[in-house]
Amino acid sequence: MKKDLIIKYLILCLSLILVILLCLFFIRGKSIDQDSKIAKELYSYLGNSNLNYCAGLDFYQEGEVKYDDIASTDRICKIVGMLNQDNYPKITLNKDKKEKLCKVNDSIIFGLDEDNSKCSITKIPKQDINELYTKVFNQEIDDDEAFDLNEEIACYPVDDSYYCGKKTSLTISVGSSPSTYRSIKRINQKKNQIIIYDYFIKIVKDECYTAYTTSNINSRCTTKYQEQNNIDYKFLKKYGSLYKHTFIKNTNGTYSWVASELVK
Repeated sequence: MKKDLIIKYLILCLSLILVILLCLFFIRGKSIDQDSKIAKELYSYLGNSNLNYCAGLDFYQEGEVKYDDIASTDRICKIVGMLNQDNYPKITLNKDKKEKLCKVNDSIIFGLDEDNSKCSITKIPKQDINELYTKVFNQEIDDDEAFDLNEEIACYPVDDSYYCGKKTSLTISVGSSPSTYRSIKRINQKKNQIIIYDYFIKIVKDECYTAYTTSNINSRCTTKYQEQNNIDYKFLKKYGSLYKHTFIKNTNGTYSWVASELVK
């Protein structure tokens, strides 16, 4: 009798565990390995560690962020920042006879190299930018626009390419530079979506912030960080902000970013 009860309890417990696992599977979807090719590729769409590029990690905002919430120049800038500049040819522009700069025309002007004799420009085909743009956003570029890649480099549309080179005047940032920490919690695939959850913290002058684009201080994180001055995954999980990034499957089988939002 006692043995039968134990077996019944075991069966009940296993059934409950199975039901819970099935519920999690249907709610969350299939789990994806963080080290898989698709996981690394999609996570790269959210930005890189070089915060000087474009608007930094501006997918990490207080509310939900979608395509139209990102400035058009920042979207193009992100794509150019994702491309490997070393794969593209360098062209040389001659120094202007009267001024210390190089001109493509009256509106497209670059700063001189360190030797003050010429301007070295990276030439990136618009086709490459358009292809990656469509892959990341599943949208077409509306207009070719000039933008600053970072504090030193400006990019201009010229015929069928973008010319990226040194700006005539550098932008000087005032104040402390931010540090950011991110780590993936989990990645799930459900129907036509892949969703990445990750923890995020921005720190400026030993103070934590809930989002990259906000001035709202994360008090709990700040207090703990000032005590131990060290951030690992355990710290991120306990004191960081949790974000949800949604990617939708396209007709060609690839996935494009559609939204990022602060969960908690």
